Amino acid sequence: MEVVNKKRMHIFAGSSYPELAREVADHLGMRVGEVKLAQFANGELYARFGESIRGGDVFVLQSHLSIPGGMSINDFVIEQLIMLDALKRASAKRTVAVVPYYGYSRSDKKARSREAIAARMIADMYESTGVDRIMSVDLHTGQIQGFFDDPWMVGDRHHDVEAGLACGVPAVGVTWGSGDRTELTTAGAVAVVDAPEQLPAVLGLAV
Repeated sequence: MEVVNKKRMHIFAGSSYPELAREVADHLGMRVGEVKLAQFANGELYARFGESIRGGDVFVLQSHLSIPGGMSINDFVIEQLIMLDALKRASAKRTVAVVPYYGYSRSDKKARSREAIAARMIADMYESTGVDRIMSVDLHTGQIQGFFDDPWMVGDRHHDVEAGLACGVPAVGVTWGSGDRTELTTAGAVAVVDAPEQLPAVLGLAV
């Protein structure tokens, strides 16, 4: 008997911006996955996925921001880390942290003595979860890409969607261009995407 393992793509949202995740899922003809997120009385956070993600490619959308009178940027960072850890322990094939705004990105160097490089610390925390990629819209500086230890993709400067660009890299930057065109930039390589529906193909995923 031959067993065929079909990878599936899943999209989950953290608490910071679930509306964005729903819009992305609608563009891709998908739905946002079920996940229970809670906060205990002492402030600790909890996450449990309500569906099987075994063998799947899983995207977790969470922007690092603060909501006045609500959760802080620190809460959203930790919540996404907990979600990524839960995914790995649930046997996800590949996990992608989608971070439109990368928290602490302005702390990318030591401007004065006895300061921390918080952007590098955040990168280390994400790598400790076993995340396979970080996807961000706009980094404060390009040098943050170097805070991730895994190698970046090496290839030609330009790639077409039709060429089937498989981004086997730990971090991807997304630059929105004019009209409906989108560019995915990965350390010198560029993939031009004309429609959101093409994003899974560019990333080498099956919806």
